[in-house]
Amino acid sequence: MIQKLLGALTSASRNRELIGILAKREVEARYRGALMGNIWAFINPLIMLTIYTLVFKFIFKAKWANAPETDFAFSQLLFVGMIVHSLAGEVLTRSTTMILNNSNYVKKITFPLDILAWITMESALVHALISFFILCVFLIATSFPISITWLFLPMILFPFCLFLLGISWIVAAFGVYFRDLDQIMGLVVTALLFLSPVFYSVDSAPLPVQPFLQVNPLTLIIEQGRAVLIYQQLPDMSALALYYAFAFFVFMLGFQIFSKLRRGFTDVM
Repeated sequence: MIQKLLGALTSASRNRELIGILAKREVEARYRGALMGNIWAFINPLIMLTIYTLVFKFIFKAKWANAPETDFAFSQLLFVGMIVHSLAGEVLTRSTTMILNNSNYVKKITFPLDILAWITMESALVHALISFFILCVFLIATSFPISITWLFLPMILFPFCLFLLGISWIVAAFGVYFRDLDQIMGLVVTALLFLSPVFYSVDSAPLPVQPFLQVNPLTLIIEQGRAVLIYQQLPDMSALALYYAFAFFVFMLGFQIFSKLRRGFTDVM
């Protein structure tokens, strides 16, 4: 497994310039032809945050248990969960057709197909980081003090990205052989929205449900993201250490599965 880890990291390091170029191209392609271009990358999360605030503060008048006593706490806590879910959702849904949509690369023996997952991850992460930036600006605008705990956010997101990369390789590889996976993954992403603590906290869920939430890979990232950004607490280092180990395992397993299944891509495409 260590060899697979080194192989995955070596491939990414060797092709880092290509990954950066193709990821940038993907981000730009999303807004190509739009009147406002890449500015939409900032407008979309800003609009969503505004909608959440209007709906949950002024219409539902929703309250979050143990939330900071501010007028916008619910929408801010909700937005953290939505960003994490959106990052996972984008990677998962795009991974199902990642190889199929780049079939011209499959026939090129010299092209490292494994970097397609890095490209997908990097372009999705760009939008997630922009959303987090919008959230931080909103926190400051609503009289939230700037906290040093915000600096821990990259440490929380890093293992999540490793986990998503591993899952991306698995989904992409199986997506070549099972075309229905594209439809199934759409349902999975929707289910994750409600089976993850996006609209609620783990503590507010019924006791029989909480153990299932705790093993959800999104739960710790959402909860720790809220801890450092909204509650301005230090992250749970012991829980993150376990998540790092889990993420590295999924990362290596995903690369190993992808490496084995890629040998048959040409035969089925």
